[in-house]
Amino acid sequence: VQHPEIYMIGQRGSYFNFHKFWTWIIQALWHGSVCYWIPSQTMRWITGSDGELYGHWWMSTISFTLIIHVVTFKIAIESYYWNWINVVSFFGSILFYYIIVFGLSQPSVASTFQPQFHHVMNSLFSNPRFWFILILAPFVALLPDLFFNAYQKMFNPTPVDFLVSRQKDDPAGSNQREPDLNQSGQQLIEVKPSEFRSY
Repeated sequence: VQHPEIYMIGQRGSYFNFHKFWTWIIQALWHGSVCYWIPSQTMRWITGSDGELYGHWWMSTISFTLIIHVVTFKIAIESYYWNWINVVSFFGSILFYYIIVFGLSQPSVASTFQPQFHHVMNSLFSNPRFWFILILAPFVALLPDLFFNAYQKMFNPTPVDFLVSRQKDDPAGSNQREPDLNQSGQQLIEVKPSEFRSY
């Protein structure tokens, strides 16, 4: 391993500890609250194209759709590296969700499994407020996460954050392999504990 020092963060329990656990719990409560309250306040007393008042199935479908978006974007925020597998998984998971939900809301399927879900997605997609919520709610939900991550990377970087930054600055040097004991004269990028503030 070229940079064994980056594993110290795991050995010291920084990825999973009391503070980290409750930070994620509080973030999850915030995400869930946004995904519930924004639809419930903006879609209240709204009728669909058929004149039917939006009720439980419309609201719950909007909230669940927002949760899918928030969770997917949260994974993207927490990811350090991206490749084609990440990109396909990111967009594929959202696309797969919509295919399933649209399929379940069709009359032939909904009448068998859940009659109240009949044409719910078709009705939502024809409502401009749904599109507004679909953009607004994930942004509001994840704004604290973006600020927290930016603050942590700027003022309290982990060894992994520091190494990623060094690799961006010097991609050729970051790909060097650690030399054998007999070799010399090859400069490797080192992440020294003194170069970052905290684990």
